[in-house]
Amino acid sequence: MAEARTSDDSERPAAEDHDGWRAWWLARGQPWRTEPEIAPERQAALAERLRRPAVVERGSYPFAEVEPRLSRADVEWLLTAHEGGRGPLDWRDETQRERAGLDLRGADLRGLKLSGLPLAGVRAGLREAEWRNLNRRQIDAAAAHLEGADLSGAHLEGAVLEGAHLEGAHLREARLERANLSFAWLEGATLSEAVLERAVLLGAALDGALLTGARLEGAVLSNATLPGAELFGAHLEGARLNEARLAGRRLPAEVRARLRAAGLEIGEALPGADLGGAFFDSATALEEAIFGDEQLGSVAVADTRWGGVNLAVVEWGPVRALGDERAASEPLDAKGKPKDDATRLAEFRTAVRASRQLAVALRDQGLNEQADLFAYRAHVLQRSVLRREALRRLTAEARLERRELSTRLLRFGQYVFSLFLDGLAGYGYRPGRSLVAYLLSLAGFALAFYALGNTSGASLSWLGAVTVSVNSFHGRGIFAGGVAPDSPIYVLAAVEAIVGLVIEISFIATFTQRFFGR
Repeated sequence: MAEARTSDDSERPAAEDHDGWRAWWLARGQPWRTEPEIAPERQAALAERLRRPAVVERGSYPFAEVEPRLSRADVEWLLTAHEGGRGPLDWRDETQRERAGLDLRGADLRGLKLSGLPLAGVRAGLREAEWRNLNRRQIDAAAAHLEGADLSGAHLEGAVLEGAHLEGAHLREARLERANLSFAWLEGATLSEAVLERAVLLGAALDGALLTGARLEGAVLSNATLPGAELFGAHLEGARLNEARLAGRRLPAEVRARLRAAGLEIGEALPGADLGGAFFDSATALEEAIFGDEQLGSVAVADTRWGGVNLAVVEWGPVRALGDERAASEPLDAKGKPKDDATRLAEFRTAVRASRQLAVALRDQGLNEQADLFAYRAHVLQRSVLRREALRRLTAEARLERRELSTRLLRFGQYVFSLFLDGLAGYGYRPGRSLVAYLLSLAGFALAFYALGNTSGASLSWLGAVTVSVNSFHGRGIFAGGVAPDSPIYVLAAVEAIVGLVIEISFIATFTQRFFGR
């Protein structure tokens, strides 16, 4: 039981002296306590509840429907009084890991500041063995409500948080090793730098969650929803993402209503998850993970460390363009303000890099068809970069000097040439375009030869015009006597020979690249 008041009561800080109470608890080996001790009457009321057994079938739990609802000071006292005064579970002591943590099932802890508390092993939901034969009402009754709570730096190792409501909760740098968060509601939650090694998040709702730099090694994220989630720099080595949805998603009306009730304003449609800079390895499982949605967007992957993860098990069909490209194409930023030229240019460069990096990773695993798509998208995006570099507005201080002008002209020339290569052969990834260009050139020049031949007295038939066009295209133009070398028909033949040379080079290069390796 919690420490009783002793003869040093007169030394206790005043109720409003928070700094004094922090020093008081620190001196007594409880540095996680920051609040004044609760009144004896409140202690007695909570002690009586501590003795109450939970009745799962009736949805009756010791700290459900407490009036007034629990405060941080209450939780601190409960941790001290846990198990007859033994105190909170210390996860660092392996002999204590079998202890049951504080039972907060059904408790209303919305918006509380619980940062830094030793909540290892806490029970805030039902284990699978408990809920398997229960109805929805009974399961919901056990879920603790922690919407918007601040659990930054809290120790939640081994915690049972299945089905718990953590919408918009702050869990930055929280310790959640081996915690069970299956089917937990974590939309909009902040988990940056949180430690979730070997945690179980089966079916968890992480829509719009912030997981930058989170440690998720060995975590189970199977069937979890992660649209709009920020996983930049997250460690996913050995994590299981089987059937997880990372593509964009349109939130159902009931989900939006629940989030509004929790004080969260998340858009109706979320983009794909941001995996930029995330770490994978060969032990990461991605079987049937959903990376893309043609309407709602795909994952962003700039600078992702794929680490040999098996990409063949991902369905790449719906991933027509990466989330990096989608973000670059948006004229407005996250706050709805127009992006400036420098921002958009930087985003397009990032999108180019993301597509190229993914193409390399896919090709290394023999997924050449999928790699071709992203290699092609990289060329298209690079063309946008060239155009923006050529046409970007000057700042107020800058002047269009000769060197700057020459650079812009070079970029514009590169842009035009890139546009030509795309139209001619799709940068080598669309060989059908070269064939179409070949046939159109033959037909167009044949028509021109027929018209010129009949006006110049050469009297070419349709078959003769086609024959001359074919020979000229391949550099073998032969004309009957009487046609002067400087006549329009000879000039046209020379022009077709040049066009034919360009198309032939493109055609040969494309098919050589496609069928004989890259």
